[in-house]
Amino acid sequence: MKAPLPENEEQRISKLLSYNILDTQSETAYDDIVQLASHICQTPISVVSLVDTDRQWFKATVGLAASETPRDLAFCAHAILQPSILVVPDAREDARFADNPLVTGAPHIRFYAGAPLITADGLALGTLCVIDSQPRALSPEQTSALSALSRQVVSQLELRLSHQKLMQEIAEHKRSEATLQQVQTHLEKERGFLKAILDHLTEGIVACDEKGDLMLVNRATCDFYGLPEVPMPTEQWADHFDLYLDDGKTPMQPQDTPLVRAFQGEIVHETEMVIVPKLGKTRTLLTSGRAFFDTAGNKLGAVVAMHDISDRKRAEIDRERMEAALRHTQTQMIQAEKMSGLGQLVAGIAHEINNPISFIHGNLNPAAQYAYDLLKLIDLYHAQIPVPNPATQAFIEEIDLEFLRQDLPKLLNSMQSGTERIREIVLSLRNFSRLDEAEMKAVDLHKGIDNTLVILGNRLKPKAGQPGIEIVREYNNLPMVECYAGQLNQVFMNVLNNAIEALDERSAIESLEAHYNTLPSESTLQYVPTITISTEVLPHKAIAIRIIDNGSGIPEHIRSRIFDPFFTTKPVGKGSGLGLSISYKIVVEKHDGQLQCYSKAGQGTEFVIEIPILQPEPKPLTSHPVAKKHFELSGHDRARITCGNLGSYENLVGG
Repeated sequence: MKAPLPENEEQRISKLLSYNILDTQSETAYDDIVQLASHICQTPISVVSLVDTDRQWFKATVGLAASETPRDLAFCAHAILQPSILVVPDAREDARFADNPLVTGAPHIRFYAGAPLITADGLALGTLCVIDSQPRALSPEQTSALSALSRQVVSQLELRLSHQKLMQEIAEHKRSEATLQQVQTHLEKERGFLKAILDHLTEGIVACDEKGDLMLVNRATCDFYGLPEVPMPTEQWADHFDLYLDDGKTPMQPQDTPLVRAFQGEIVHETEMVIVPKLGKTRTLLTSGRAFFDTAGNKLGAVVAMHDISDRKRAEIDRERMEAALRHTQTQMIQAEKMSGLGQLVAGIAHEINNPISFIHGNLNPAAQYAYDLLKLIDLYHAQIPVPNPATQAFIEEIDLEFLRQDLPKLLNSMQSGTERIREIVLSLRNFSRLDEAEMKAVDLHKGIDNTLVILGNRLKPKAGQPGIEIVREYNNLPMVECYAGQLNQVFMNVLNNAIEALDERSAIESLEAHYNTLPSESTLQYVPTITISTEVLPHKAIAIRIIDNGSGIPEHIRSRIFDPFFTTKPVGKGSGLGLSISYKIVVEKHDGQLQCYSKAGQGTEFVIEIPILQPEPKPLTSHPVAKKHFELSGHDRARITCGNLGSYENLVGG
């Protein structure tokens, strides 16, 4: 029977190969051990067997001419599966070995005892085994001796491994000595070149010795620091310049200078600092440095290199200003394209849905009347023929006529309610898109808010483990307000979306607390996610819309940045950071209004939208000529923006 593989087979084989012993010549130490094992156990055959991937190889043998056998036939493959000696008194009586060719043929094994060769980390590499062609058993003394000899085999293997490592270390040491000799040979020559090279570098170089005393300063460093060409004590250097951090305002403390940090063991990598010499121009330097050591690991000192990046910093400032302008314009252009494409998409979908649903809705009343007429006809037939023939009676029972009479009106009423709901959603989508109101005109903002809530209705419903979101309307009488209705609808959508996400997040937290706490807190039991929308007329001929949620609130360090372009706290791929930024520009730049956010962590959030009732004149979003040149959207980009919004609106309407 073939032995199964040990659970640690991969580690066992790796360990065996690390000894580099397979297929090596015989060695006296191993030969002596098998001789001693054969003598003690009184067996004609003794073997040191190492179990390889597909064979067992014999390092030393007594009474056996073979050097290896297939692993499938090996008794030792069974012996390495257990921590103690495997004893087979009579192989012919053991089902695992009775038909083994090594039993039925030469060397005609009848008795086998194998002590596993187990390393210190518990890996069985093979066995020290004794074999006889006659059935027999081992005495306790023989068993103990065989175990002791197996440990000696392992000791020989470890000794071999230690010897190999020692030889490798000796070879490495010799290579190191040769390298050191070469370094020493070239050192004097290199020192001759070093000073000339350093003085011709455009980068500044400073270095100190193992005590921290300044030892080397090249010519470029003197130029950076505004130092005189005449030699002077280093303690007087600070009188000739001032050092600042990369902001150019915060003085740099002595312990923060790059050379001191490098000497203390820090790897200084591309750290910026500003130097203001008493004589000379202000410079921004990019510094890198580290301590250096001899071959024995002893610190010899530290060195720092400085590169003048003043011109690059000025170019970066100019570039950042230009990029900010370009990003600003790009955001506006993307929003304009998005709103245009979105409006067309939503209006198109609403139109395509409206036609078939109107057909269905218009035919429901006639269909209901037809059904009622048919039911009445059945009643007349029943009155004329109270007892129908057997075939008719069987069919009446098959279709459950009485249930059909009761359920059909309910079915038609349900279809009527469903088509009315779809028509409401279609109307809300058409109102939301406002394709016919692209120009500024007076509109009812309450309708815009309500249409947005209809579209978001699916997100307001209860979810698994979370309650639904309650909407509280506190509308006051508002006059018609001049505005870009479609764009204000987008503002409502962005702000309400943020409120819903905040409430979902807090509801999830409350649900977890309720799940893991056997006694939920009073706040957990009473929490109802709520969005309150209030409107009012302000004294200065403006209106205010307040959207308040009772979510977890926004920390101040985040609240102060929520209107920044591309700022988002959502994971990558979950938010663009443009929604509130665009909303701010729509309210402030296009409508001369204000968009403000008030929030404290744990206390909910309030967004206040204020816009004048009458607009003095239409104000297009600001643009930048360079941005227009570089960020014209292609037809492909416009299509991508439009299609990208389709999925969002499917989610909003529960698609």
